Amino acid sequence: MKLEPTVAAEPGEELSDSAFLKIAAFMRERTGISLDRGSRRIVHSRLQRHVKRSGVGDFDKYIDLVTSGTSADEVQHAIGALTTNTTKFCREAEHFTIFENEVVPAIVQALRDGQRVRLWSAACSSGEEPYTLAASLVRAFPEAPRHDIRILATDIDQTVLQRARTAEYARPPSSLVSDELARIMFEDVPGSEDRVRVREPLRDLVTVRYLNFFDPWPVSGPFHTIFCRNAAIYMDSTAQAVLWAGLARVLHPEGMLFIGHSERLTPELNATFAQVGRNAYRPKSAGPAPRAAKHNDRSV
Repeated sequence: MKLEPTVAAEPGEELSDSAFLKIAAFMRERTGISLDRGSRRIVHSRLQRHVKRSGVGDFDKYIDLVTSGTSADEVQHAIGALTTNTTKFCREAEHFTIFENEVVPAIVQALRDGQRVRLWSAACSSGEEPYTLAASLVRAFPEAPRHDIRILATDIDQTVLQRARTAEYARPPSSLVSDELARIMFEDVPGSEDRVRVREPLRDLVTVRYLNFFDPWPVSGPFHTIFCRNAAIYMDSTAQAVLWAGLARVLHPEGMLFIGHSERLTPELNATFAQVGRNAYRPKSAGPAPRAAKHNDRSV
């Protein structure tokens, strides 16, 4: 899988074949991300500033430093540089409509019955997805913040996680976030006309944590909803199978799994899931979900 380019590689120290193969093997083992030879120029571009900043002298020495594990900071810098964090509010908007219509009614009933409800935004990047999820939940069920419900937001990149914790963003256009949802989600940042911050009740619903899919998971679920979108596309089929199987294990028996529009479940999991919408899946063992009122049949 090729990385999405950020900036073109600049002239400078060469990334040798051996160094590229070493970092590719490291990323595959540590993160599941598969770097083919077509990614070599992007790897060079993304790591170049870290090579210079570290002062080790060249790519070979820097990649030796990273892959040896002797510097936890450099491991995080390299992994963060080689992951792709493309995201936006209301991305793949139909998923949030499905969430409101197909999942929220069961969540509302569970909360009113005094149950604990947990949702997971896996590979959340800088937080736009979990906060869209929180706003969609509150739009459908304004009393949600008064109940035992939390959204876990995780990513492998500590830099984007810090932005998620800050929850401050460039003001999104109304073509992306409807005026109705924006009123629920945002407050103005004092002194700025083009910056907004997610409102405190929504921030309080979201817990931001570091998580590497290929380390032991410090979560056990069950999660009534899991969003894991556009992470598996950077993995080979073996790593994807491990990820999907892990998510299936922590999904609530009547929960919903949302994956990216270009992603596919393994044939084994496909046999155990029913597709509810485009790349939205519910375990086949689940009973029919309560339906939301017709007025919730809307885009985000």
